[in-house]
Amino acid sequence: MPAADARSRALPPPPPPPPPRSSEPASLVAALNHFLNDSGRPDQFRIAPNSGDRLIQQINPATGDVVGVFSIDEFPALARSIGATGLLVDSRA
Repeated sequence: MPAADARSRALPPPPPPPPPRSSEPASLVAALNHFLNDSGRPDQFRIAPNSGDRLIQQINPATGDVVGVFSIDEFPALARSIGATGLLVDSRA
């Protein structure tokens, strides 16, 4: 087989590896926000100040207002509800 034919049949490069798994609340929220940003959704989340990393706040990015509060224990269900599965859900489940 000529070299040109071999190159034309080459497989595409593999996708980049997923980010490392983490169960730290701040890492989970950062990954969730990254997912939302990549999917074009305006929702944003953060760890609630003075909650000891036990509460997640949903923030309206236009106003900065807190529009929802979730326990970190609810993270798997929260991630599933917005379509973020795999790394995000598995790391807390």
